Amino acid sequence: MITHINSRWLKKMNSRIEDIIQDIRDLRDDDSHVCPANKEDHLECTCIKYDRVIDKLEDLYRMMISQGYIN
Repeated sequence: MITHINSRWLKKMNSRIEDIIQDIRDLRDDDSHVCPANKEDHLECTCIKYDRVIDKLEDLYRMMISQGYIN
């Protein structure tokens, strides 16, 4: 276990994770993803795929907070 971590590094890591999560949300909400226009459309909505990646990052973020690596 790492016992000494630079406070400035922790703040940078915290900010970076938040930035990545927001970037993924922006991609999900952008026109670059696929969502069916109606029920007859045979396209698969990709929003859930973006949400799953966000969930994984948020889980990592919470784990790092609980371990005291970031605040």
